Amino acid sequence: MNLRNENGTMNWSDADETIFNRNHKIGVEELTTPFREISFHQLMTEFCDDYKEYDADEFAVVWNEYHGEVHIQQIYNHETGEVYWEDNFDEVDTPSGRDWNPNDEVLYCSLLMWGNLEETIS
Repeated sequence: MNLRNENGTMNWSDADETIFNRNHKIGVEELTTPFREISFHQLMTEFCDDYKEYDADEFAVVWNEYHGEVHIQQIYNHETGEVYWEDNFDEVDTPSGRDWNPNDEVLYCSLLMWGNLEETIS
């Protein structure tokens, strides 16, 4: 399911992306609080550890479908290309790999449940 080639570079040929404006409203998938809707910028600020209140206007969510399930691969600044979040958790032994944390879970699940990722540009 990984989009990395054997040499470690990304293979985006099977990926789609959905663009979100910073003000786009999205539901937050949390188990401990009642349902709430926040801006995409606020979602990134609260739950993406590598996003530090940047002034991004548009975010691209890169995803692919694997065996009928949507998998999110990356979230980046659509204007600059700066990557804020990447699903490299199965590669923890690599320098960029890291463990999954509760913020990753909320970010990922919120996008899957409320992001309408199938509304794409390719």
